[in-house]
Order: sequence, then structure tokens, then C-alpha cells
Amino acid sequence: MKRNNCFVYPKTVRESIEGVRHYDVGKEKLPSVTTILKATESEEKKLRRVLSMETNDEQPEALFSGLYTRVEQHLDEINRLQNRIVVLQEIADPE
Repeated sequence: MKRNNCFVYPKTVRESIEGVRHYDVGKEKLPSVTTILKATESEEKKLRRVLSMETNDEQPEALFSGLYTRVEQHLDEINRLQNRIVVLQEIADPE
């Protein structure tokens, strides 16, 4: 691969902080691109990634943290819709 000399790239040292890859750049410790992408991926992608892994008791529950919230939101929405249906049925057929 040909090196691009248009930019000055700082020296970096790769290290692991709490099991997450970071790069020591001068006075800063910056997370890797992969670390950032995993932290910002959607809940759907997290679920797919977890489901594609082999079942393992050591999987971190952090992967599921946002998933529980989303499921609760969907269940709340279902309850609201069911209540609306009941009200509409009572309006349509008052007995």
C-alpha cells in the first residue's frame, strides 16, 4: 500500500481499557472506530448480533439494556391501542 504523505499522522499505541480497544494519542485515550460503532448501533442490530452469537452465560447484559426499554414501550403502545378499541366498541354499540 502506498503511504499518503499529505497528512501528518500522530504516533499511537493501542491498549485495552475495561476490555474495550482504545488508542493512546498523546494525552488522549480515544476509542476505536469499532468501539464507537458498537456503542451507537441500533437496538435491532444489537438484538440480531446477540441472537447470532452462541448462547453463553458470560454475555454482558449491557447488550440488552436498551432492548428491554424498547419492548416495554411497544407493550405500552399495544395497551393504549387495546384501550382505544374498547372505547370505540362502546361508542359504536352502547349497551
